[in-house]
Amino acid sequence: MTSAEISAFLAVVQCGSLTAASEMLYITQPTLSNRIRTLEEETGTPLFRRSKGIRRVELTDAGQRFIPLAMRWETLLNETHTLSETAQREALRIGAVYSINQYILPPVYQRFLARKLPLSLWVNTIHPTEGFQGVGSGEMDLALIDGNPVFSDRVEVQPVFREKILLICSLDSDFPDLVDPASLDASDEIMLSLNREYSQWHDYWFGPNARPLFYSDSMQMAEVFPHRRNGWSAAPISAAANLLKTRRAKVCHFTQPPPDRVSYLLTRKDTPLSPAMSIFLEDLKAELQQAQDLQNYL
Repeated sequence: MTSAEISAFLAVVQCGSLTAASEMLYITQPTLSNRIRTLEEETGTPLFRRSKGIRRVELTDAGQRFIPLAMRWETLLNETHTLSETAQREALRIGAVYSINQYILPPVYQRFLARKLPLSLWVNTIHPTEGFQGVGSGEMDLALIDGNPVFSDRVEVQPVFREKILLICSLDSDFPDLVDPASLDASDEIMLSLNREYSQWHDYWFGPNARPLFYSDSMQMAEVFPHRRNGWSAAPISAAANLLKTRRAKVCHFTQPPPDRVSYLLTRKDTPLSPAMSIFLEDLKAELQQAQDLQNYL
């Protein structure tokens, strides 16, 4: 049983006649008839009723039952061809920490995909250490991380953008638009993972032994910010702007803010950028240039 025989059967079903089906498939009628006959021999039963003088052909009961089988066969063949094409398609593999993946990169992905390049875009949400491991081993083409970069003899580190740290709190909180860190209670803090500089700022204002109410190593917790009246958190402006836009939190400024957060691009050392990587970074640069609240280094 071949795809040509299945196509011949479905064409006759669709057109209702051998003549029209052969024209649709751009083959001769004898060739079409041979394919149908071969299919009937393989299934062991007639699929069509043939009568002299009648142009249209009719399905037998077996032919009726064979239609869904033929359609599944054709679908399977199409999926097989698609699988082969996908396997041969180049992939651009990107890793990014949650906050960058969630708040910075979506319009970059849209811009990149709109180019309709012949490649797949693979995106993973990672921790910074996974970025160094993935790029260093070649499992990722590039990674975008925040926090404190580490030295690696296999990974090139480049600052990409800088953003301010703001205070976020519940919508019904009494915090003013400008908040003095000295007025804050560390035991009410929902502490999100930022960087070493933030930890130093935190120790300066609250002491090295101060413990937050809640700690998370992912900025994802900003999405489900606990609704505590006195609760507060420090978050980069990209996350704060998203919460403000969706009206899930109130956003305030510090009178003496923590140091800005810097995000970094990781690529493999001594390896030139591929055309796909260069195009992606062009799209990233274009989006960053439109973001007034970010200082762009690309």
